[in-house]
Amino acid sequence: MKNTKQLKRIISGISWIAVISLTALSVISSMFHSVRFLELTSHFKFQYFIASLLLFLFFVIRKKRALSVWLLLLLIYNSTFILPWYIPSKQNTNTKATFKLLHSNVYMRNNDKATLLQLIEHEAPDIIVAQEVDNKWVDQLSSIESVYPFNVKIPRSDNFGMALYSKFPISKKLELTLNEFGVPTISVTLKVNDRDIEIVSMHPVPPMNRKYFNSRNNQIEFIANYCQNIKTPLVLVGDFNVSLWSQYYVRLEKMSKLRNTRQGFGILPSWPSNILPLRIPIDHCMVSSQFDVVDTRLGSDVNSDHLPLIVTLEF
Repeated sequence: MKNTKQLKRIISGISWIAVISLTALSVISSMFHSVRFLELTSHFKFQYFIASLLLFLFFVIRKKRALSVWLLLLLIYNSTFILPWYIPSKQNTNTKATFKLLHSNVYMRNNDKATLLQLIEHEAPDIIVAQEVDNKWVDQLSSIESVYPFNVKIPRSDNFGMALYSKFPISKKLELTLNEFGVPTISVTLKVNDRDIEIVSMHPVPPMNRKYFNSRNNQIEFIANYCQNIKTPLVLVGDFNVSLWSQYYVRLEKMSKLRNTRQGFGILPSWPSNILPLRIPIDHCMVSSQFDVVDTRLGSDVNSDHLPLIVTLEF
């Protein structure tokens, strides 16, 4: 009997700690994003949603009415950050061309190049954007150049190399260096069915410290301003090192007037690929209003710490 009472007290204590912690994280994660550590909490909105659901069911089963009501309110609050991504966006109707884009942060130290090549062969995308490519990766990907003869390659040894491979002709390409780390962003104009489309690929530094945090935010704002001035159909794609719920991502959407292709397809968390409970959506494809999104999904594991993102667009 004594052991049973102790167990109940332990369970009750853990439950209260869980409720208080989850409540605090759910609320704080939507505020004070200028503070790096607080902004980091914003990336786990899906985890807060799942935790709210599990705790709500736990207290319902235990017939704890007051806590059940509280967790229901918290569940509703957290659902407002998740469920809207499953509502389809309005699409255009006059579409003339369709193409598929595959984006992959390959993880520079990944020695398994063959798996990505197999995925490319299986998916047969029209455009491939690869990030974290070094000279070894560029050498391995040279085998696809007979199918993708138009390309831009910027290999680097610091996790910020990138490459674009296309079946469509490239009429213009521009490399932008946006910060003190010399991290490149590429802007490429492609001819698709005699129409120009622009693809911008960025990979800001991760917010590992205050300097990197500021650099990432500055690069995102620069690209938001850059995209404002592009009149042709535009695709912005890459590992942004920011999730859907950060105020810096929200500002990017508002300023650029682009929409995330995830809309209607769910949050699709892409990183870290090998730790499912912690996975968050930081690989993004955003498009201008000229595009319809036919499909957005995650590709199979290519032994990177990121899952590929595969998008089919019409315009």
